[in-house]
Amino acid sequence: SSGIILNIIIAKFYSPAILGIFNQSLAFYFLISFLGSWGINYSVLESISKVENNKKEIESIIVSSIISTLLCGLIITFIYSNLIDQITIFFNSQNLKKGLFSIIPAVFFGSLNKVFLFGILNGLRRMREFAIFQSLRYLIILIGLVIFIYLPLEGGYLPIIVSFSEIILFLIMFYRIVSEINFLYSKNFLRWIYRHLIFGTKAVFTGFLSEANTKVDVLMIGFLLNDKDVGIYSFASLFIEG
Repeated sequence: SSGIILNIIIAKFYSPAILGIFNQSLAFYFLISFLGSWGINYSVLESISKVENNKKEIESIIVSSIISTLLCGLIITFIYSNLIDQITIFFNSQNLKKGLFSIIPAVFFGSLNKVFLFGILNGLRRMREFAIFQSLRYLIILIGLVIFIYLPLEGGYLPIIVSFSEIILFLIMFYRIVSEINFLYSKNFLRWIYRHLIFGTKAVFTGFLSEANTKVDVLMIGFLLNDKDVGIYSFASLFIEG
């Protein structure tokens, strides 16, 4: 529902080209942040299920996953930031550059949030919290959109509302998770860091291709046509996906 509402509001207040930039930027955000998490969420989920009655070991798994994701997220975000000019040339859209620049924070914090949500909270079976935080992401984006409409900013920077949402969500989830973890006494986290990275490397590209399968249409139209056509297509495709 929030996705449909989001697109309707953007289409109402902005041009189809801005909607196209927003959805292309959103597709890049999903794909690049997936690489940023480097499959560590899968490793955390699998690891916690094996030691679910060992609190100390779970603490080590969680601490090591945060450290691992910080490392991977920083590297992927740095690489992405330096490729924005090349992506803009490839898609032949200078306006897209504004959107891609706006989601840099979303790529980094989204990488961490993916591990928090789909690894830690899912692994600990905190399904109520999982559902709340998952819903909260889209509610914050909607609130951010309303705020953005009344700010004197160019529409090309609209994807910054996704970064706003990921930062807020990260702060809330990080506080929730670390309040239950004793960082000072966690052991074996170096061993778990190595395991997360190895396991994640084996899992990340299969997951990435699966994620790319739902975004390739928007990106291909952006490459072959223009931002306006992406906006028109993505508005219709959202209903089909729903």
